[in-house]
Amino acid sequence: MNFVEAEIVESGAGTAVSVGGTELALALQVAGGGARSGGRVLLGFRPEHLGWRRSEEGAPGNLQARVKLIEHIEPEAYVSASLLDPTIVVRTADELVGGNAEDKTGLAGEDARLLTLRVSTDEVPDRGEVVDLVIEPDRVHLFDIATGDGLGG
Repeated sequence: MNFVEAEIVESGAGTAVSVGGTELALALQVAGGGARSGGRVLLGFRPEHLGWRRSEEGAPGNLQARVKLIEHIEPEAYVSASLLDPTIVVRTADELVGGNAEDKTGLAGEDARLLTLRVSTDEVPDRGEVVDLVIEPDRVHLFDIATGDGLGG
């Protein structure tokens, strides 16, 4: 699962989060201490719920990433992409298991910021290409940033 730090924001349409300035309306109700506006949460989404499209350079509100690695496993491919926005914090599952909160920032450099997409082999971007990432808002999970506990209702 992919994890990025996010902030709950006010939205007339219900629950929304901001990830690096990109606002994403969510199709879930949120419960818990980090669920108030301005609260920090972890946004979790599986590789099959993260899509991509050709980059619209300069388009506001897009999560942009550079494709680093493509692994073809027919009939699908796993694509690893590095976010271009250095303010977005990508977390790993290892950081959430057993309270392993050790700060590993900078240990792996850019590789520590990789997100994984699972796509059809007919829909694979080119290695090195800058793409816009598309998160399926009805398939995300929210977690307390301190404990890792689920916040979805």
